[in-house]
Amino acid sequence: VRLGLTSTALQGMAAGFADVMVPMGFTQAKAAEMATEVTGLSGVLSEWSGGTKSVTEVSAILTKAMTGEVEGLKSLGVVLSAASINTKMLEMAEKGLGGATLEQSKALATQELIMEKTEAARLAFAGNTDGLVVTQNALKSALGTVQEELLVGLTPAFKEMASVLEKNVVPFIVDKFIPALQEHLPSAIKRSFYITFPSF
Repeated sequence: VRLGLTSTALQGMAAGFADVMVPMGFTQAKAAEMATEVTGLSGVLSEWSGGTKSVTEVSAILTKAMTGEVEGLKSLGVVLSAASINTKMLEMAEKGLGGATLEQSKALATQELIMEKTEAARLAFAGNTDGLVVTQNALKSALGTVQEELLVGLTPAFKEMASVLEKNVVPFIVDKFIPALQEHLPSAIKRSFYITFPSF
């Protein structure tokens, strides 16, 4: 609710992040763990931006950063350099926290640096429970959930309607209405023309 997204949308966002991590060689469990952390941080930084960046936009920026595209982080107030990432990689490797490959190590180091540099935002998020953005996000989440539940509830009715159309209405249109239209429309147009313009 605090993030302004429905649970379905949050699950989709987390799954999208994990889909980027798994090809790097991370296990599903590790990718899910990282996705949970990044999804939470997306809400933090969205709120920190005063709502100028949506949770979805922030998540996309963070996901790209994991693959080395860190330039977008500047719009979130986070500045990372190749040197800082390399230094963090060495620190984590010495503690046995590095990845199995260079790509994994860079991703882990990048995420760790992002978490370090957003500590103030995370503390503010934890302490802010009644701000304007919080209220707006809660409303967005509630409305989104209602829409999803309505859609799920109406789906059986839509399926039944589609079945009726497919079995009865569509065959009638194709087999009877259109042929009848093709047969009678030309003569009807001619009659209408001569009635309107009798001199012809």
